Amino acid sequence: MEEIGCRPDTITYTSIIDSLCKERRVDHALDLVSEMTHKGISPNVFTYNTLIKGLLSQDRPLEAGDLFNKLITYEEIHPDVVTYNTVIKGLCKTSNTSMALKLLRKMEEIGCRPNTITYTLIIDSLCKERRVDHALDLVSEMIVKGIPPNVITYTILIQGLCISSRWEDIEPLLSEMGAQKIRPDLHTYSILVNAYCKQGRTKDAQDVIDIMIEKSVPPDVITYSTLMDGYCLTGKMDRALEVLNTMRSNGIAPDCYSYSILVNAYCKQGRTKDAQDVIDIMIEKSVPPDVITYSTLMDGYCLTGKMDRALEVLNTMRSNGIAPDCYSYTILINGYCQGGLFEEAKILLSEMETSGFFTTSIMHISDNFSFI
Repeated sequence: MEEIGCRPDTITYTSIIDSLCKERRVDHALDLVSEMTHKGISPNVFTYNTLIKGLLSQDRPLEAGDLFNKLITYEEIHPDVVTYNTVIKGLCKTSNTSMALKLLRKMEEIGCRPNTITYTLIIDSLCKERRVDHALDLVSEMIVKGIPPNVITYTILIQGLCISSRWEDIEPLLSEMGAQKIRPDLHTYSILVNAYCKQGRTKDAQDVIDIMIEKSVPPDVITYSTLMDGYCLTGKMDRALEVLNTMRSNGIAPDCYSYSILVNAYCKQGRTKDAQDVIDIMIEKSVPPDVITYSTLMDGYCLTGKMDRALEVLNTMRSNGIAPDCYSYTILINGYCQGGLFEEAKILLSEMETSGFFTTSIMHISDNFSFI
């Protein structure tokens, strides 16, 4: 462009800067901004928004903060809501929620109206810090100020209530969503299913799935797998298998994670034959087991003292092109040690080191077993 006399403008440079930031080449992007100003081409608010976002994406919050403060101090460019949201997102990501709240108030002072994204970012951070009451207050503030919460805002709040075991507050929040004409989506319901299952409240989780179907929000493979896991955790294997069959009848193919849940549950109960049968079904259904599935089965055999079978699983993994990971080796080594087979454990430890797994895990094993 420059060679033929076509002068690049702010949009030209900002487009390239945006692309560089997405490629994590932020230093090159900063150089281009310097080149712009040197040539008398003024960066605009979009240029700076892109740079701040790029710096934050590379975990360079101090530089992003310095750039933002420069904009405010020298008033070269007036930051817009996107600028503030970008900085607030970076602050929340680094758990500086209190600073993010101060920035929210600063926006209001200078007449830059926050939007749904601004509030939702801070609400998410507050919920992660278990400051759910403060998060609920912010939602009320949004409604009063005419800034509508969306399904993401409410889903984050529901997850925060679940994490804080505030079960009694969930129903009123769902009612509030209804009053705001905001329908819970698949993610909202799945969070509830997951939370109830972790508490062993499988009936409540099943009720949520029934509501999903009634409201024409069909559960997906993750939702059903979560319910299966809940039944497995409470020892209700028959119910877990029923869920698996329901998935199939509803045209949802169980994935590797779904089957691995069953493998894990059977192994914990010492039912390694049933676990092996599940893996055989996976192969029959063209759902190849992964390293976690095989390692779980190995652990089951180790727990029942069947080290020969555990070693067979390791060899099967390899023959199927799946490389054992650090966890796989550690399971076998611990199994051998528990059975007093220290020489076999030493051989595996050496193989593990040769494969590049001489990590903290191996050092931990070394500390605990005197044969090293």
